Amino acid sequence: MTLPIKRVTLYKHGLGFFERRGNLSGTQLRLEFPRPAMDDILKSLVVIDSLGQVLGLEFETPPDRNKKVHRSSLILSNTNTLTDSLTTLRGRNVRVHTNQ
Repeated sequence: MTLPIKRVTLYKHGLGFFERRGNLSGTQLRLEFPRPAMDDILKSLVVIDSLGQVLGLEFETPPDRNKKVHRSSLILSNTNTLTDSLTTLRGRNVRVHTNQ
């Protein structure tokens, strides 16, 4: 379930205040934000429950792409040749797309 935005306040120095309000059916509310905005969202998030019973907040953090690639056996660098890259793919299923 998502709550609609009821009020937006934009300040001249680039900050914005977005208020969502509504009745929640169930026990969970999901809000989605772009990854680059997460730091600011978490610093300024305020949750108010009319009954005063907010029991917790959870958020998922997608894995950092660079760390994910670094953990894989496929090593991408300016010094590796095409042969080196193809060797690391040995035994894997590979799909190749071309523009031709």
